[in-house]
Amino acid sequence: MIVEGAGGLLSPITASKLFADLAAAIGYPLVVVVPNRIGAINQCLQTLVVAESYRARLSVAGVVLNDTVEDDSDPSRGSNADEIRRLAKDPWLTRCRCEGTGFDPPIDWFAQCDSW
Repeated sequence: MIVEGAGGLLSPITASKLFADLAAAIGYPLVVVVPNRIGAINQCLQTLVVAESYRARLSVAGVVLNDTVEDDSDPSRGSNADEIRRLAKDPWLTRCRCEGTGFDPPIDWFAQCDSW
């Protein structure tokens, strides 16, 4: 089962609850999906810090870099994956190319489940 959040872990969903509270209540490991654009490294690392430090620590299955558009004008797109792999302690899973039909490289989700 996949449960998708919107807006990030610190986005409110009620007057007193955040998406991080929902994630903790559900208990599934997080797959952090980051759009491949300028700011991706910061966004990814901030999300991982929140996951580790927010109330009950949230388990992270890994990071997916998402190419949301075909845009060669943003030079960060070429280095974001390597920098996230270098800086994040959580596992790198894969990349999703713009209008792709799968992940690059493909993910063996059952093997991933064994590590959670």
